[in-house]
Amino acid sequence: MGPRNDRPWIALFSQSGSEIVAIAEAIGIWPDFIYTDNKDKKSWHSKLQRHSSVLWRSLKIFIR
Repeated sequence: MGPRNDRPWIALFSQSGSEIVAIAEAIGIWPDFIYTDNKDKKSWHSKLQRHSSVLWRSLKIFIR
């Protein structure tokens, strides 16, 4: 779970995810879960391509 509390850090991206990488490297902690609706893994930031917490999902599941 997140480093300072019992809630997970969940990040979402729809293009390359480079902002997530920049934040994670700046604070030294990676999100617990990373979701994307971008099926084109080649367009993701190279560090996200190798990160095991990235999951592809249609982000429509988050819209009610």
